[in-house]
Amino acid sequence: MKNSKHLFYLILLSAATLGWTACGGEHKPGDGHDHATETPATGEHAEEGEHEEHAEGSLELTAEQIKNVGVELGTFTNQNLSDVVKVNGELDVHSQHIATVSAFTDGIVTQMRVDLNAHVNKGAVVAVLRKPDLIDLQQQYLEGKNQLVFAEQEFQRYKDLRDANATATKNFQRAESELRSLQTNLKTSEAKLRQMQIDPTTLTADNLKTSIVLTAPISGTVTRLNANIGTALTVGTSVADIVDFSKIHTDFFVFEKDVQKVKIGQKISFNFPSNPQQVYRATVKGMDKALDPEKKALRIHADIERAGVVPVGGFTDGTYVEGRIEISGMGVEALPKEAVVKDGTQDVILVVEEKEASGNIRFKKVPVTVGAMNDAFVEVKPLEVLPGGTQIVLKGAFYVAAQGKVGEDGHGH
Repeated sequence: MKNSKHLFYLILLSAATLGWTACGGEHKPGDGHDHATETPATGEHAEEGEHEEHAEGSLELTAEQIKNVGVELGTFTNQNLSDVVKVNGELDVHSQHIATVSAFTDGIVTQMRVDLNAHVNKGAVVAVLRKPDLIDLQQQYLEGKNQLVFAEQEFQRYKDLRDANATATKNFQRAESELRSLQTNLKTSEAKLRQMQIDPTTLTADNLKTSIVLTAPISGTVTRLNANIGTALTVGTSVADIVDFSKIHTDFFVFEKDVQKVKIGQKISFNFPSNPQQVYRATVKGMDKALDPEKKALRIHADIERAGVVPVGGFTDGTYVEGRIEISGMGVEALPKEAVVKDGTQDVILVVEEKEASGNIRFKKVPVTVGAMNDAFVEVKPLEVLPGGTQIVLKGAFYVAAQGKVGEDGHGH
């Protein structure tokens, strides 16, 4: 009986507690409880939220900051810019500007008149050869020349006798045949002597030559020596190589997707990877008709503009270069290059969102894409529509963006 009473009181107490909780959970206006969390965004907390949302993406600078930094405002201008195709290439010398000095006869080298890497002019002596049978060739020519004189006299005598019917026709014909044979042999000997750089018209028994010279067929730099004093040469043996580096040009390789953009006459700026600050200029002069099988790209040839560049010796055959082919430009909406800054990986410009009476200015970041450019301007395409007359930060954009970064970190103004 006693236990039943205790259980009854416990049930009543639980019911009363539950009823109080249910009533206490209903908040009514004016009951003194804080309803800020349920109040529509028109109260004090809502105003703070609006301020934060308005500030997001905006950067504000004071009039003093703007003056100190030298921020300049403006808008787009129409610029005639050229797009570029990036290419890789190498310096090259065409085969017609490379020469090999070879022996055109057998002989022994007695002198080498040039040094490796030295400059030689066309016609300069590269090597001197001693040719033992050169005397025999000159002797044959001089003897043939004397025999020709006698043969001409005999021919004239038999001709006169034939005209007078004083000799048989066959005697005249034999004299004529001997004359023609001697004339042919003499012409052959003359050609051989000229090949050996001997003038047959001045050759006498008193000025016979025992050596011949090998001369440079072009002007250029000696890039290789293949013989030395005492070397026995045969016909075709290479003695030296000469390259005319004044005719060096650039070969670039254009991938198939860009081939249609490249035309003869376009300008190319290029540099050596080891010195990217030094930029050289070239002009497209020719294009191959088929893709290079190894590089899977089209080879184009460009002449280097040498005005004001390093000496010719500064360019070496086969050197790797990086180039940019300038595609024909057109008028585009552009800004100074310093007006475009990076926000992470996105290019942005800074536009004026609001000017205050105090001189303070609030700026807004606008994402953009960039296109053609030159040394000063870049084509800019905003990713959102800008109202007419929108002012853009042309100078000092990096500083304005940096101030926004500081503000986001909690250390700004």
